[in-house]
Formats: sequence, structure tokens, C-alpha cells
Amino acid sequence: MDGEKLRDGIFALRTRRFGSVAECMVKRLLKCSLARSLFHDLYDDALHHRIEVKEIKENSRGGRIYYSDFQHKGNEGEGQFHINPSTFQIHLDHYHYKTLTYDELYQLLAAES
Repeated sequence: MDGEKLRDGIFALRTRRFGSVAECMVKRLLKCSLARSLFHDLYDDALHHRIEVKEIKENSRGGRIYYSDFQHKGNEGEGQFHINPSTFQIHLDHYHYKTLTYDELYQLLAAES
């Protein structure tokens, strides 16, 4: 496996599985643990903070990011935001944590936890 095969595999996933890959990546990058309840995605044991990987509230950190607080019929509290040419810089300025190549992401995911 290499970064290119990982990229192709990620883009072949259904939306819900894509979110699982994102949670795994954030868990490894931040060295946090699994959620302690169904109401958040991950947990920071050192800071005693819940971590939500998916939800970003519009204007909570600046700019209009076009957040939608619903994604699928019947799912409450699950949402998504949309990145487009007019919101891209806002996302970089306020939400960007780290840039990884697909090869670097593969190394991160393949490493022992």
C-alpha cells in the first residue's frame, strides 16, 4: 500500500466511512482516545475535553462557512459544512490544523497506536 492507493480507497468510501477515516486521523494526530459516550467522537484525556470531529458551527470562529445542521433525514445534530472557492480561505485561516500528503497519512494510519 502507498499514498496513492490510500487516496483511491478513501475516495471510494461511502460518506459515513469517510468520517471514520477522519476520526482515526484526528485521533492519531492529537493522540487522544475514543469517545466516552455516543455524544462526541473522541476524548482528550490530558485536558478532559470531548472532541467533535464533524461539527463546526457557522460564525463560531469567524466568517460564513455555510454550515448545515442536518445531513440525512432522521439524523439530529449531525451536520456538514461546504468548502467552495468563496469559503476556502476562511477554512484555512480558522480551521486548518495540519497538511498531510497521502503518503504521510498512510504512515500515520499504519503506525502502531
